[in-house]
Amino acid sequence: MVMGHSVALVGTGLAVGIAGAPLLGGTLSSLVYGLRAWGPISIGVTVVTLGAVGMLAAWIPARRAVRIDPREALRAD
Repeated sequence: MVMGHSVALVGTGLAVGIAGAPLLGGTLSSLVYGLRAWGPISIGVTVVTLGAVGMLAAWIPARRAVRIDPREALRAD
């Protein structure tokens, strides 16, 4: 459940980022030498990196949640 919610959030963020990349690409290309406004390599590397970091950030609490005994979790609340 935790991972499913996190995958949805990370996917939505990546989709919004990909949609907004052409808008900000011109600004970034004027600031960084050699960067194209819509470079498929830079966009691909960014999507993979941010997706991996997002999944790792979601996996750590999900792993902790799976280790907890449900009876102890319900008793604590």
